[in-house]
Amino acid sequence: VYKRQGLGRTEAAAVVARRVLDRQGPAGDPIARSLACQVLASTLAGATGAEDAVGLAHQAVREATRMGTWEAFRRHPHATYARALADAGRPDEALVALSEGRALADRLTTAWDDSAYHATSAIITTRLGRWQEAEQHLDLGLEAVAQSGAVVPGVDLHATRMVIALARGDLDTASSALDAAVHLLGDRPARSVPGLCRSWGALLEARGDLAGARDRLMDVWEARPASLWINAGPALIRVVQQTDGVASPVATEVATAVAEQAAATGAPWIAAHAVAGPSAPVCRSTVIHARLPSTKSRVASITRP
Repeated sequence: VYKRQGLGRTEAAAVVARRVLDRQGPAGDPIARSLACQVLASTLAGATGAEDAVGLAHQAVREATRMGTWEAFRRHPHATYARALADAGRPDEALVALSEGRALADRLTTAWDDSAYHATSAIITTRLGRWQEAEQHLDLGLEAVAQSGAVVPGVDLHATRMVIALARGDLDTASSALDAAVHLLGDRPARSVPGLCRSWGALLEARGDLAGARDRLMDVWEARPASLWINAGPALIRVVQQTDGVASPVATEVATAVAEQAAATGAPWIAAHAVAGPSAPVCRSTVIHARLPSTKSRVASITRP
């Protein structure tokens, strides 16, 4: 399941994960069930699946807790749970889940890779505009990656550094972080890590390469449509409006999905970010008043030239 997901074959991974849950049943192997729930949660972070993702990720934590061994927590279900909470517009709860997961891991073993926890913490605190805190997690996470060689957390960490660098207008640092992420990714497709595609597309947009930015952001749409709204939706709207026209089918379709995500999760900053520049940080505190009264008005606002 994880191999297919790591190669960007999320739908195939989801099919296998559902099969595992069906075969195991409620009283089945808690480790297998926990892993399957994590995979399914990661494929449901879309406009209509945010709360379903939270439920599945929480179930993954409960299954691992039922086993109560380090092996059950080796794939860091708390990190998956935290991402699901953050994508559902519940970042404070997400940070609590991360703290609980790290504390539990510390109790179960003295030798573990905490790069996934730092990567997730960095992503969430960056979205909240708490850059100094995010950068501390970036540094600690990359130190852990240097020891463990963990690919996906490492790529996420570099991609998050790109987000902060772009928000500061520092294209050189963003470019260096991209090079490091691509090197770490190796032969894996970039689309297997949506956060990297989003950051890569934003860098290309900042450079003025709108066609390249569109291609990279469309990778997320085609490979992981459920995770597009958080990872690349706002940027894709901006780019497609410029390359295809404000009223293009793709721009309208994505704008509608992003607005629905904002309405469903109570996270208006997702929709508001769509009209910001390519280097704008996704910061709730600066755009929280962008909540609009209806999905229709949200879409009208996003698609307005």
